[in-house]
Amino acid sequence: MDELYIQDTTTLADSEWNKLRTLSTNTSITLIDGLTTQKDSADVIWNDARKWVVPIDLRSVESFRVVWMHEGAVGANGHVKAIAITQDSELTA
Repeated sequence: MDELYIQDTTTLADSEWNKLRTLSTNTSITLIDGLTTQKDSADVIWNDARKWVVPIDLRSVESFRVVWMHEGAVGANGHVKAIAITQDSELTA
């Protein structure tokens, strides 16, 4: 099963991850789970998308920065969402 990133081109925060159940060539796809936000024909589905979880011990760190550098082909897309969960709060950058 391919992991899909469904990019909402109107509101990037409404983009979602899902898994492909079936594909009918050039006509439709069926997802494992339903989507949270309705999508339209302007939205983009990226196949073979990847997610990474990187646990880091930040107990003695005062601050940190997430840096992402694009090194692919010109015009290639990339989206980064970083979430830091602390003992008393959740921060999203």
